[in-house]
Amino acid sequence: IFFISIILNCLGIFIGWLGARALPLPVKKRREIALLSGLGNTGFIGLPLCAALFGPKGALLAAIFDAGVDVVLWTVGVMMLQEKGSFSLKGLKTLINIPMIAIVFGLGSAIIGFVPPEPVKQLFGTLSKLASPLAMMYIGMLLPMFLRNKPQVSLKLLSMPLTFKLVVFPLMTAFLLSVFSIDSEIVSVSLVQVAMPTLTLASILFGRYAADEEMGAMTTVCSTLLALLSIPVVLVMGNWLLH
Repeated sequence: IFFISIILNCLGIFIGWLGARALPLPVKKRREIALLSGLGNTGFIGLPLCAALFGPKGALLAAIFDAGVDVVLWTVGVMMLQEKGSFSLKGLKTLINIPMIAIVFGLGSAIIGFVPPEPVKQLFGTLSKLASPLAMMYIGMLLPMFLRNKPQVSLKLLSMPLTFKLVVFPLMTAFLLSVFSIDSEIVSVSLVQVAMPTLTLASILFGRYAADEEMGAMTTVCSTLLALLSIPVVLVMGNWLLH
């Protein structure tokens, strides 16, 4: 599922880039739309959702999928946002972050057979259930600021990454996964993760590399709100395609 994640996320970025080419936009803007169209919030929202839908194994698969998103984000994503369009080994330092450390530690513990005490397991289980509500509260707190500042992102420009991220990319993923003989649990988790809204780090990443920070934030907020409607529809249609 780690390699499937990398392939699917790169595919999502490529699809978004192809779509952006249909508009008379600068190259940098096309790259921004491509990233917003392909990378989703697989950590804060996708992981707890998979845990609720598929249990502990689903949470583990979702965490590995999220690790693939991190790899694509801090390699392909950073390369696309840089002016020279290149990637250096120094950029690999960005992969060393708290979520990635947690994933490596968790998988390492599972491989060696380490079982934490029951109180620790209960504590981590409780904390994991807080991830999605806290993410929603954060998005909600951003809304008044955007409405007050009257963002200058055009609806036409905003609709493209929203359409590709929430509809086109997930349905295309469902079709591709139905073609290959893959474990049903991996397929289900992958489909849920691909259907997630635009990643929360978009505005932060865009601000760091002098991109359109406002567009990144607006896409994150709008896609998160619209995902409440799109995720159930995409999953129903995806299951129909898979069966």
